[in-house]
Amino acid sequence: MWILNAPQLLLASASPRRLDLLRQLHIPVDRLILPQQADDEPRLTDEPVIDYVMRTSADKNLRAQEHVAKNMPMLEDMPILSGDTTVAIDQTILGKPQDDKDAREILHRLSGQTHDVFSAVTVFWKGQSRHALSHSRVTFTELSEMQIRAYVASGEAHGKAGAYGIQGSAAGFVSRIEGSYTGIVGLPLFETTQTLHMMGLLRVPDQD
Repeated sequence: MWILNAPQLLLASASPRRLDLLRQLHIPVDRLILPQQADDEPRLTDEPVIDYVMRTSADKNLRAQEHVAKNMPMLEDMPILSGDTTVAIDQTILGKPQDDKDAREILHRLSGQTHDVFSAVTVFWKGQSRHALSHSRVTFTELSEMQIRAYVASGEAHGKAGAYGIQGSAAGFVSRIEGSYTGIVGLPLFETTQTLHMMGLLRVPDQD
């Protein structure tokens, strides 16, 4: 059990998965939905995957800070948490699929292979920022064309990095994971709690 040393934590993400994960900590949290950008989360030329995911998480946090300062000044004292999760094979990022065809192609790429999942966290509070990174490895079994088509048709592939969500039926594709399960879902809770604790935002309850 944790106690948050602030009235609430602002989650700069539209992801219901990240919100659900934070609620496991039993701390007050609310989502801060930011306006979508035309070219959201662009990758710089020759940018390594780790640099990309860390920068994207930090950029989301900066956008959230600017949004709060401009539109919600009454919340400027609240801590802001942002994150980014990226699926990659070597230095090739497998992002959110654009359509069913793209989703099927991504899943064919993951079939029978081990891929990387990088999940970055950024926390801003009282003028200070801290960053953390989780790196996990996920191995998929060999997938048949029928399995891939059925999964894509279910709708689960859309809106998810790597065209799958391990918290859904795609868990049946995963033969092995190394690292953080919650990081693969979208927010590594160990790294998150450690970061919040180091910033003085989380503490354990006083014992009588």
